[in-house]
Amino acid sequence: MIARIWKGGNQEGDYEEVSAHLKATVLKDYDVTRGNLGYYVLTRQVGRNTELLLLPLWRSMDDIKGFAGEDVEKAVYPPVDNEFILDLAPTVDHYEIGVAP
Repeated sequence: MIARIWKGGNQEGDYEEVSAHLKATVLKDYDVTRGNLGYYVLTRQVGRNTELLLLPLWRSMDDIKGFAGEDVEKAVYPPVDNEFILDLAPTVDHYEIGVAP
């Protein structure tokens, strides 16, 4: 199992809007992509902004390629993400899950 981790942030007060946007776009895409085993959306306040960490879990790198394309290190964004999320990280990190419940 592989975690594909992305970080970003948004302006204060916009989290509800960003959350709805994520559910309607990228999380919806995760739900229908072969090999996605679920995801977590982590948030924390950093000063006046909200930091987001998306942690989808995948069965294999081939399944990640089915979602992200051949360049698996490149972050995938719906066309309107820049309206909702600041600090759009251009890349993601992948971690193999070593221990899980």
